Amino acid sequence: MSSREEWHLSKSVPVTIIFTIILQLAAFVWLFSELSTNLDNLIAKVEENSNRIQITSQGLQKQGLDSSAMQQELLGISRSLDRLDRGQEKTYELLQELIKTK
Repeated sequence: MSSREEWHLSKSVPVTIIFTIILQLAAFVWLFSELSTNLDNLIAKVEENSNRIQITSQGLQKQGLDSSAMQQELLGISRSLDRLDRGQEKTYELLQELIKTK
């Protein structure tokens, strides 16, 4: 082929072949456009889920700290109740001795 010859399409190529090729090209463009849109949507969902996971994780950490503080308070209350119980037992014993001595 010399540089002066122009490219041309033979008249023996059916129009339906040309139309089919153009249609397939349009379908591929549409397909890749849809894939790109789906990918963008999935990326947005991943970011949203990542944020939710981070917020949930922070909440769980706070609950853990709150739970630990409540556990310490309950331990203190339990110790106080034990002291009160021992004091009540001692008071009861003293009252029993007082009753016996009268």
